Parts: sequence; structure tokens; C-alpha cells
Amino acid sequence: MKIAVITGASSGMGREFVRQIPHFYMNLDELWIISRRKDRLEAIAKTCSVPVRIFAGDLTDSMFLQTVKDTLQRLRPDIRMLVNAAGFGKSGTVLDIAKEEWPAQSEMVRLNCEALTNMTLLCAPYLSQGSRILQIASAAAFAPQPQFAVYAATKSYVPVSYTHSEPTRRTPISYAVFCLKKKKNYKTSLYVISCCITIAIR
Repeated sequence: MKIAVITGASSGMGREFVRQIPHFYMNLDELWIISRRKDRLEAIAKTCSVPVRIFAGDLTDSMFLQTVKDTLQRLRPDIRMLVNAAGFGKSGTVLDIAKEEWPAQSEMVRLNCEALTNMTLLCAPYLSQGSRILQIASAAAFAPQPQFAVYAATKSYVPVSYTHSEPTRRTPISYAVFCLKKKKNYKTSLYVISCCITIAIR
């Protein structure tokens, strides 16, 4: 069974990957889409041209990750593309965010870094020759961000640290990191996602 796995699939760039990947991979058997918001995943699934398997849960929850792992072990799919698009950020100084929402910054680290790593490690055994991994980072990773410090640091982890030691480096698997800036124009965002997929599958 050939599949694509997309995290952060209920909104933003993750949702666009769900919409566009089937147009680039015509022989997929399923899309596995992951997010906390089940209702949004169900709505997106109705618009897809290929069967969708929904995983509604929190990627920072070890029990939810175990559910994903168990499903992988049971079905042993051939993952043609993994897109790690889950993530979030809070703007403001470190101290201001801590006063307003104490756990937010540690939660950023857990989702943007730890969950990305866990999903890559979980999926790695099911990648094969020609499979692709797309890690969604941010342009914020490469510049000082006084009002976005923790978020920028978590995004630096993806292209600067993690990619140099990721687990598929010595295998015939394509690996791409996209450091994107959020676009206000919807059509521009669609074009950016199309470019990302096109580059990844070349």
C-alpha cells in the first residue's frame, strides 16, 4: 500500500499539501492525515481524490504516537512522502509570553522539534527507494527574532541541526527542508506549495 503522511493537515500549509499531493502522486492508495482537529480533517477528507485515513490527536502525546506506530506496524505501508508540517508559534518577548501563557514556549519546542523528530523516526522504517521527506521550517530560522525567539530557535533546529544527522542520510531517500514565509495571498500560497512538491519529487 503506497501512502503519503502529512502532519498539521487541518490548516495552513499542511492542508494544502493534502490537497495537492494526489495530483503529483497518481498511484497513492491512501493519504494519512494527522492533526488535533478531527472535524477539519473529516471535512478535508471529503474533498480528496484518494482514500484518507484520519489520525486525530496531539503529536506531543506519547499515547497518540503509539497509535500511529501500531498502525504502521500492522499495515506496513510503503510511505512515498512524509510531510512534517505541524507546528505553531507565539509572538512577543520570551517574558511576555511566559506571563500570558506559561507553557506555550515549551509546547513549541515539543511540537516543532520533538514531534517532528518522532514522526520522522517512526516513518523511517517504511520509507523505500525514491521516498521523500519534506520538513517544513521557516525563514525565521536564519535571522534574529526578538519577538519570536523560541519559535525561530525551534525552526533553526530543522535545517541547521536535525538535517545534518537525520536517519535517512545514507539511504536512497530524498530529503528536503523548506524554509517558508507565510503568504497573505492565497494564490501565492498555493503556488509555493506546488513548487515545494515539484522540487521534492524531481
